[in-house]
Order: sequence, then structure tokens, then C-alpha cells
Amino acid sequence: MARCDCAGLGTEGCMCVLTAGENVTVTGTGQALDPWVVNSILAAPYTEGTAIDIVGNVISVDLSSDAGNTLAVGGDGGLFVPTPAPVAAASSFLGMLVTIAAGTSSWTKAANPDANWLRVRVIGGGGGGAGATSAASQVIARGGGGGGSYSESWVEVSTLAASTTITVGAGGTAGAAANGAGGTGGDSSFGAVVVAKGGTGAVATAVSGTSGVSESGGSGGLGTAQFYSLGNRGERGIWWSGTVGIGGNGGRAGSGMGTGGRGGIPGTGAQTGSGPGGGGGGALSVNAAAVTGGAGGPGAVVIEMFR
Repeated sequence: MARCDCAGLGTEGCMCVLTAGENVTVTGTGQALDPWVVNSILAAPYTEGTAIDIVGNVISVDLSSDAGNTLAVGGDGGLFVPTPAPVAAASSFLGMLVTIAAGTSSWTKAANPDANWLRVRVIGGGGGGAGATSAASQVIARGGGGGGSYSESWVEVSTLAASTTITVGAGGTAGAAANGAGGTGGDSSFGAVVVAKGGTGAVATAVSGTSGVSESGGSGGLGTAQFYSLGNRGERGIWWSGTVGIGGNGGRAGSGMGTGGRGGIPGTGAQTGSGPGGGGGGALSVNAAAVTGGAGGPGAVVIEMFR
């Protein structure tokens, strides 16, 4: 330090200068009796109680004891967040109203205050199968009734009135034994918002003989909905001798709902269509036997309610 005249011989003291930088302090004059002292000031970003524990010379992670905290120290000493247990989502489904008896009822907002959306599924009644009476020594096999159609919509409750009428269509009547046509199934509906048409009854226009084919009932057509599925047409009746034939089965309801009743066979009458919406089976008459057709199955209205 001689070049700075720091040996204490100079009259004006040491000629060199030390300047303190950031987080550094310099004291003293640089002379032998008053040397420079340089200190660093290290800012401590963390102190006891701010995410760390300081015990002596050991610094460790300070884990919160608050309820719900899952942070832990893993087996390797690092911080570890366990995978949380799955939480079941709250269901938005509130319940279901199924109406299968032919007739009318109602759905009201007052009875279902938490419902915001409805999934409404409606099936029309099935058509009836035709009845049969053949001439002597002849056969007549009648066709089955058509299945009721299916309609489905999502309905926002806020768009509905305070009360909405539910209508379940009756199954079409069985064709009378005296070669009567089957009746058409009734339409089912949820107000005017969702409507499903009933299946048509089988006609009874064919005449008996020793061979032939008769007509069946069909779908009543599309109703009112966001999604539709027509009911299936009933099967035709057929006979191929003066003693043997088979009545047509009733048609299945739309979207695979109620199945059609079985058509008549020798010694057994036609069956009623199953609900919801199956068509009735067609009758078989051998040697002037008087046989009624099968009635169609009633429709249905199914309402699922959601928050």
C-alpha cells in the first residue's frame, strides 16, 4: 500500500479510496492504526415463521397446520403434494316421473321447484290388430297394428307455464271378430311441446280363401319433438291353404320401446301389444271361426328432472 501512502507517513493520510457498493460497508481510513474494514450485508429473504423454521444452524420447511393442507415432506426429503382423493361430483339429477296409464295428469313447477331442465320422452299408443271370420273351409289371417311413435326433447323449465298437461294415449282397440279393423292408438304428449303419434290399426279389407295376404297397420307419423323415431309397421297376415295361416305380429314402438303382440296361429288368438306403444297382433280365422284381434299397448310419458 506504499504507493497509496498508507504507511502513516503522509501528512494527508492514505491517498487511495475504497467505495462501498450495494450491501457493502467500508469503515476506517486505511492507515495502520485505522485500517479499512469491509463488511457485506446479506439481506435475509426469509425469517422464522415465513415458510421456514430456523433452529440453530438448521433451516427446514415450515409446514402449515391449517385444515386441508396436504403438503408433506417426501421420502427423499423433498416437498411432496399427495394426489387428492377423487371427489364425487354433485349430481344434477333430481328424479323421474313415469306415467304409463292412459289418461291425463299434470306436471307443475310448484311441485318441482329445483328443476331447471327436463328430458321428456313420449311414446304413442300402439294400433290394434284386425279381427277375422273366414268363410267355411277357408282361412283369413289379419295384419297386426302399427307401433306408436317415439318423441324426445330437452325442455327448459323457464319456457313452460305453471302447469303442463301430461297425456298418455290409449292403445288402439282390438278389431272385432266380425272382420273388424283395429283401432288407431292415441297420441301421447307433454303439453304441446313434445307429442308422439299413435300407431294405426290394421285394416280388414282382404277376403278369405285358400291363400292370400292381408294388410297391416303402420306408424301414425311424426309428432313434435327435437328427436323422433317412427313406430314399426305391423306384419301382414298370410295363409297358404284352406287350413293353415298366421296372423301378423304387431309393430314395435319407436326407438325400440314396447314390443308388438304375436299374431294369431291355429288354435291360439292374437296377443295384445306390450306397453309402451306395441301394436296388437292380427287374428287368424280357420273354417268360419270368429276371432278378435289384439289390442294395442298404451303409450307412456317419461320426465327426467335436472337442476
